[in-house]
Amino acid sequence: MKRILIATLGVFLLSGCFGPKFVIPDEPQFKKMQMYQFERGICFDNPDAEILKGNIEALKDYADKLRKILEGIRE
Repeated sequence: MKRILIATLGVFLLSGCFGPKFVIPDEPQFKKMQMYQFERGICFDNPDAEILKGNIEALKDYADKLRKILEGIRE
């Protein structure tokens, strides 16, 4: 009886019924933008600068979600 119980718990652990459960969020979909390269730097149009800002914010939100998952696993 004891072996059956241990085997059942082992199967549950291997199948994921017990243990940490988390879902990795989807990567953000970045918008395309254009930039112009000059000798001393780069130049963006105003709409493209807003797209760059949105892409950076989306990447930061994604990193924050992943950080929360890792902190949850660590506890």
